[in-house]
Amino acid sequence: MTTRSICFLLAVGVLTLIVWSCVDVPTGGQSPPDYHALARFIDAAADGAGGPVTVDGTPVTTLVFAAGSVYIDVPAGGRDIGFGSTVQKVNLRSNSQNSVVVFGLTGSNRFTAAEEGYSFKNNGGGDPALAQVKFIHAAFVSAPQISFFDSAATGTAIKTGVGYGTSSGYANLSAGTHTIYVVSNGEYVAAFSGSQEPPAGVATNTTGSGTLGVTAADSAAYSIVMHCGPSDSLYTAGHFHFGPAGVSGPVVVPINVTGQVIGFPGVRLTGGNDVPANAAIKASGTGTVKFSRDGVAFSITTTKDTLDTLFLAGGFYNAAAGSAGPLVRSISLSPVGDTTLAGTWKSTDSQPLTAALISELLNGRIYVRFAVAPGHVGGGIRAQLVPDTSTVNVFSGTWTSLTADIKDSIVAGHVYANFHTARNPGGRVRGQFAVDSAKGQYGVGSLPATTLTGARMYTVVATGSGKSLGLFQLSDRQQGVAKEAAVGGSNAAVRNSPKKN
Repeated sequence: MTTRSICFLLAVGVLTLIVWSCVDVPTGGQSPPDYHALARFIDAAADGAGGPVTVDGTPVTTLVFAAGSVYIDVPAGGRDIGFGSTVQKVNLRSNSQNSVVVFGLTGSNRFTAAEEGYSFKNNGGGDPALAQVKFIHAAFVSAPQISFFDSAATGTAIKTGVGYGTSSGYANLSAGTHTIYVVSNGEYVAAFSGSQEPPAGVATNTTGSGTLGVTAADSAAYSIVMHCGPSDSLYTAGHFHFGPAGVSGPVVVPINVTGQVIGFPGVRLTGGNDVPANAAIKASGTGTVKFSRDGVAFSITTTKDTLDTLFLAGGFYNAAAGSAGPLVRSISLSPVGDTTLAGTWKSTDSQPLTAALISELLNGRIYVRFAVAPGHVGGGIRAQLVPDTSTVNVFSGTWTSLTADIKDSIVAGHVYANFHTARNPGGRVRGQFAVDSAKGQYGVGSLPATTLTGARMYTVVATGSGKSLGLFQLSDRQQGVAKEAAVGGSNAAVRNSPKKN
């Protein structure tokens, strides 16, 4: 019996040796994962209050605003990170080193993990001429993306377009002294109406919307789209003003309104429109008519047929639709063939465009007509000029010499634009500018001049809100140098806690 057992064990051992000799056994390369990670915790929460941090319910450290903990050995995978009343799962890759940033508002804090590489070795070759810097966007109510610059807010770009709650990759900066700036480009919007004009608003059908972009530059681009009601006629002026909502303030910058037009869509001349109507007339005409400060610009193309061999001179007439009225401005017409007639009816013409005729025009009581002969003597083709109820005009430009005080007023919501109308000389169509919540608030912040050591890695965190941006900097580790051991002791409970995924 004993002899058989020994023989059996010997046979198993030989078989194991044969199988083992057929398996590739790694003799080098990266160490297998140990399912742990290094994480330090950084407080960038908007309340600045600090407090304890837990990992899977176990306290690991207590945070102070704008500072980070030591690196702590924690289980890798999906960890439940707690701070204040917020618990959120954060994924930590095995054998990784991370900065876990707490950001957001009290009671709704969020966490983002910025990975810094492997926990068991350092990045790069340790170039003594270069430092590596990672950037994290934790600035509440700033732009969805912010950018970082060297030496000035308009200096050399280091990292651009860093999204809220995310981190950038490492950027190389020369070793030495740097002043790092963060810029949040803001956009401000306004809705225009007569009801905003103090003290009680004005009657108008004109509406509009505007945008005003503010950056670190000393100028701001604006674009205002107005749906111009013809009853207001042409604007007499436009301005940016200082003043909160409901309050009139001083003029700061004029807005060029000289390009404004009021259109007359669908100008089509037919015999059926004439008075009396004559549908037998097959001649026709189409055209465009626009009213501006230069006068009434027109371009009309007439089309004859085989019966109506020529057009007789016509022009602009004063009467409502369905009525005939006097000629107020002639349009000369060649008596042969089809033709396009173009020109501008001005206040300086021998048949002038008067203020009274402008009023008639904007109220739809001007028409254009051409007599047709010889087949229909006394008949003609006609089109009533009906103004567009809301012709779109875009007023765009650049607001120059934008000082810090002006930017502060924009950020505070104390800038508005208005347009003076001929209908209401003492009243205006007004729009108050406020931050576009989707685009974000303008702001600039900076670090004091800081010396960056070559072959060392750093993390810079943007905090604050709106224009009150702040930066703080943390040193990560030295490139190409063996890592220090993770903190143990009180963290043993975290390291030895059951793994969660």
